[in-house]
Amino acid sequence: MSGPIVRTGTTPKFWENYDRVFGGKKKAAATSEPAAAAKATKKTAKKATKKTAKKAAKKAVKKTAKKA
Repeated sequence: MSGPIVRTGTTPKFWENYDRVFGGKKKAAATSEPAAAAKATKKTAKKATKKTAKKAAKKAVKKTAKKA
């Protein structure tokens, strides 16, 4: 045999086409990350609001109990 055997592998263009044909998860995950982060932020905000409301309600009950 003469000359070296060179294996180059696939190219990014090939990966993109492969993902498009066979349902790539790479791009879908990248686009859903910001949506997931926004959802998590909303959940955290809701939890904080609920906790604050609960604390306020407890304080109001305690104040009413002290007055009586």
